[in-house]
Amino acid sequence: MNGSLSMKQSCLITLCFFFTSITSLADIQKTALDVAEQSKTAVVTVRVVLNVKRSIRGQTRDEERKTEALGTIINNSGLTVASLSAVDPTTVIRTMMRRSRNSGNSIESEFKETTLILDDGTEVESDIVLKDRDLDMVFIKPRQGEFSFKPVKLKLDHKKPQLLDPVFVVGRLGKLGNRAITLNLGRIQSSVKGPRPYYICDTVISVNVGCIVYDALGDPVGILLTKQNASGFGSGSSSLSGNQMIMPILRSIDDLMEIATQVKDSELSSAE
Repeated sequence: MNGSLSMKQSCLITLCFFFTSITSLADIQKTALDVAEQSKTAVVTVRVVLNVKRSIRGQTRDEERKTEALGTIINNSGLTVASLSAVDPTTVIRTMMRRSRNSGNSIESEFKETTLILDDGTEVESDIVLKDRDLDMVFIKPRQGEFSFKPVKLKLDHKKPQLLDPVFVVGRLGKLGNRAITLNLGRIQSSVKGPRPYYICDTVISVNVGCIVYDALGDPVGILLTKQNASGFGSGSSSLSGNQMIMPILRSIDDLMEIATQVKDSELSSAE
């Protein structure tokens, strides 16, 4: 009799856990869909044209390179944050060259054109206003104030993510996918301590570099950027092992807002 009750209790506990999990998944899916609808215009494509100057074994070559990356509008003026290494891939190449035995090789880049491609396809001429190589952030601002922008609302007093917390990210496909909005669910896989702590998300989330990550309640918890391996080429096949040359990471909202404040300060200084 007792054994029968114990089995029934175990089944009830299992069923409760199962239905709770389904309910939780349904809740975060609804939240993610709502946030995607509200924030889709804040997820933009950053297109840049770079003048790249390579010097290899004493020979110099100039070339023009066009790249596209995702960015997120973070204030009403259209100020947009993106990953510097995604917008300008030469930053990664420079890191590799610094560790190379052939110190005579070099590569330099200069932004020639910068354009924000909005949700409706509108192209807005813009300028790079601040670069932070250490945190892999670049800030872009439209030249004209004639456009209306709906930014992602950021706040400092947010809950810090914990291991295995469910999260989601609103991203966007490239030109081949007609720049359609994407929505991915995932989890926090690691929390890395240090002077500037950061987090690691699972792969399905991490591909959306330049986009904001949200918690189960729909609050922004950070932005996906990259971290470079300063020691040079790594080994290992796992994209989240930390052994590769460049690793996608989740930087905190605190870090993002701190650097964004510097953009405002620099604009005030130039106005004076």
